[in-house]
Amino acid sequence: MSAPTLAWFAQVFPGAQARAVADAYARVFGPEQASPAARLILEDLARYCGLRVSGFVAGAPDQTAFNEGQRDVLLHLLSAAGADPGRPDPRACRRGRGRGVRVCRSLFHP
Repeated sequence: MSAPTLAWFAQVFPGAQARAVADAYARVFGPEQASPAARLILEDLARYCGLRVSGFVAGAPDQTAFNEGQRDVLLHLLSAAGADPGRPDPRACRRGRGRGVRVCRSLFHP
């Protein structure tokens, strides 16, 4: 979990409750603890919230802000869970055609 995420929890939750919230994210969505159902939910949210695409819409600043807001919520969830959205889940990868090519269906490392 990142330092800014821990600082956020400490700001909005009193005392030990901040650690309890952080632990809950890790237990439900963390890379080592997430159930198959939690992984499916994160995969759905990654696609729905545009994790891998720009939220920018030319000439539509309100829509751009909305899109980036969705993406920010997902990034908060992943950060709180200790998941790295920049790395694919190796369990969701297979060998592709060509030397050393891997094809991964997951958008994030669980």
